[in-house]
Amino acid sequence: MKLSYDDLDRKEQQIFLDLACFFLTSTIKVNVDKLKSLLKDNEDNNSVFFGLERLKDKALITFSEDNFVSMHDSIQEMVWEIVRRESSLPVNQSVVGF
Repeated sequence: MKLSYDDLDRKEQQIFLDLACFFLTSTIKVNVDKLKSLLKDNEDNNSVFFGLERLKDKALITFSEDNFVSMHDSIQEMVWEIVRRESSLPVNQSVVGF
């Protein structure tokens, strides 16, 4: 799993970390289309779409038949470990900036 994460580009890693830490921590289902609009920043919408597709292709997230995003618990735990490790870096090097 860590190898799949390491193979992502910086934008895809950020989408992945955002998903695990902010969007998929509750029991509320997250619709793919709404997620795309929430993750969209000043870049074009295609970067989020391709980022989500790449995460799905690497089996880091799944899309249900009714278009909701999910992540296995063990993958989410791996993400939290990445965040803990990277948040101990100086703020300007941290992934989440905490």
